[in-house]
Amino acid sequence: MIAVDSSALIAIAGQEPESEDFLGVLAEAGGAMLSPINYVETGIILVRRGFVPTQD
Repeated sequence: MIAVDSSALIAIAGQEPESEDFLGVLAEAGGAMLSPINYVETGIILVRRGFVPTQD
């Protein structure tokens, strides 16, 4: 189990160079948790950056 920080999620969403490293760590962690505060913080930052989520 790993605690995920908002900066890692923002890097993944923005496809920044280190996003592949973060995805690898998450894949090997066997589970992840995100605090409600980090969830909201991530959403606020992504909206401010113009990230528009899609529903599949």
